[in-house]
Amino acid sequence: MKKLESVASSTTEINEGIRLPDPPNPPRNIVASNATAGSVCLKWDPPIFLEEGKRYWYTLTFKTRFVT
Repeated sequence: MKKLESVASSTTEINEGIRLPDPPNPPRNIVASNATAGSVCLKWDPPIFLEEGKRYWYTLTFKTRFVT
């Protein structure tokens, strides 16, 4: 299975001038396995720098890709 590339992006400022906290570093070494037409198993290592005691959530999105 090919290794996936991680992409992280965020907006840290909104129109009213309120500054949001910087996002954490992206997860590392993302690997997909056991892929089927309807599912895939993803594993990754946590970011190198994490703020102790803080919880992190990740949103996973996908796009169907047709291979000919």
